[in-house]
Amino acid sequence: GGSVDRLNNTVATIQDEKTQLQEELEEANSKLGRAEADVKDISSMLSELSKALEDNQRNSDSTIAALRSEKEAIQSELTATKEALEQKSAELTQTKESQDNLRKESEIEGENLRKQLQETRAQLQILQDDIDDTTKSLE
Repeated sequence: GGSVDRLNNTVATIQDEKTQLQEELEEANSKLGRAEADVKDISSMLSELSKALEDNQRNSDSTIAALRSEKEAIQSELTATKEALEQKSAELTQTKESQDNLRKESEIEGENLRKQLQETRAQLQILQDDIDDTTKSLE
């Protein structure tokens, strides 16, 4: 009868659904497999990227360190040059002051010599006058 047919139909339908579910499960499993492979690829790419970034950072750190030490070397050179120039400038100032002092001293010495010369001339004149007077009185 009819109920056996209905039962058979039901069993057939369930069997179809089971087969369909198994196909879907297999498809899902293969998708999962692909997804896992993708995740592995992405993960290894990320670790490579991370390593590259670390290398980059190390390189940039060493570049920065090199630039910093170069800058310090240049600064100390500039400081040394500046100090040397200041020293030279001080020496020149000192030399100029010495020259000025020598010039003043020689001006003073010249003035003294002129005065002495005038005094000597005056004394000679007095002597000359005395000699003239004596000569006149002897005549």
